[in-house]
Amino acid sequence: MTMETPEPPVPGKPKIRIKLLRPPPPPGTKPPEKTKVLKKILSVEVPTVVGGRMNERRLGRMLALQALYASESQPGLSTEELLSFVVDGKPDKKALAFAALLVDGVRGHLAELDALIIPRLVNWEFSRISPVNKAILRLSLFSLLYHPDIPPKVTLNEAVDLAKMFSETDDFKFINALLDRVRRDRAKPELPPGAPPATPS
Repeated sequence: MTMETPEPPVPGKPKIRIKLLRPPPPPGTKPPEKTKVLKKILSVEVPTVVGGRMNERRLGRMLALQALYASESQPGLSTEELLSFVVDGKPDKKALAFAALLVDGVRGHLAELDALIIPRLVNWEFSRISPVNKAILRLSLFSLLYHPDIPPKVTLNEAVDLAKMFSETDDFKFINALLDRVRRDRAKPELPPGAPPATPS
């Protein structure tokens, strides 16, 4: 796979801990126990961005994923508020701007993105996809559709990396397969209006 290679952090630089806005428990109930996924998310530390486009975008994707995950339980919050909840420290401004662009884009095209996911599910219901995986899929699909400057293979590789970092053990296979279906379908040439479908000779 073609991978974006992040630049190494500068020795002695602080790290940014990405925290997750947890959904509030129902009134009169105890806060839920931390799930394995939540513990994994809360334990991630991202090296402070030193500079360079690739590092900025990788960190931006991670911040966007956290914000989109949080928006599942806090849909009324603005993008700025969501990002303020999921960031500790002072991330690179360009990374934060890229994260905001992704979050705004996903939230503004949610129905369109979900319409790409649902018909490509095999023996699975959309409602059963975990919030983390939904966020990764939506985030990656938005990049496939609206960021032509990012090669599709890079978007898929980044989605796999996010899934390996934040999702359950083998979820990256499901995410990669679904995104690759979308990529291949979009790469097929479209027939002009009124043209008959191709038939085997």
